[in-house]
Amino acid sequence: MRDGVRAQVMGSSRVAEGLHLLSLSVERTPLAGAHMRAGQYVWLSLPQYSEAPFALVNAPGARVDRYELLVRSGSLLSDALLGLHPGAPVTVGTPEGPGFPLERARGRPLVLAGTGSGVSPLISVLRTLVRERREYGHVMLLYGARTPAEFAFGPELDALMEKKIDVVRTVSAPDSGWSGLTGYVQHHIGQELRHGAVAFLCGQPEMVAAMTETLVERGVKREDVFLNV
Repeated sequence: MRDGVRAQVMGSSRVAEGLHLLSLSVERTPLAGAHMRAGQYVWLSLPQYSEAPFALVNAPGARVDRYELLVRSGSLLSDALLGLHPGAPVTVGTPEGPGFPLERARGRPLVLAGTGSGVSPLISVLRTLVRERREYGHVMLLYGARTPAEFAFGPELDALMEKKIDVVRTVSAPDSGWSGLTGYVQHHIGQELRHGAVAFLCGQPEMVAAMTETLVERGVKREDVFLNV
């Protein structure tokens, strides 16, 4: 098990079917301000449970003293984390991973693509760039879920339209009440992307591979496609 810092649970809330937003206080710990790049993740652990990585949802910054993580219920550790009461301790590792290179996207079109809980680090990207929206070109989020009920952050994503950010949702197992797009995210990129586009991807390896190839076919340079790990 990795070394970590003791954080405290602030609470958790359901944000979609099977998905919960877990908030941890890292105030007055070495983790405060240690999250410096959108797309990073931390390892969480509890006694008697195997540790696991979770992407940070909140935007990074020197004054960040709260970590937000999207937790999918159904595993032993996830269910244990979601069952903790406010004030309970959790061991949290230092933020890891290169994150996404937002500096490479400045002044350029940006495509974000994620599926399921893989939207977590992309939300961190979006929360970061809306602070300085004028520094970036056209931004599009392609977000895939198995069913409509599994889309998280609905109101927040809807509000992005006011920031001239396109949000495209698609489901692979639509129900009778769904009238939106269906199929995989790579099917809804469009035939032509704006010149010089950069792409940030997060999700299942199969989606990432298919999306990468589709982006390259649409004119995105392979070296301009980034993962957060």
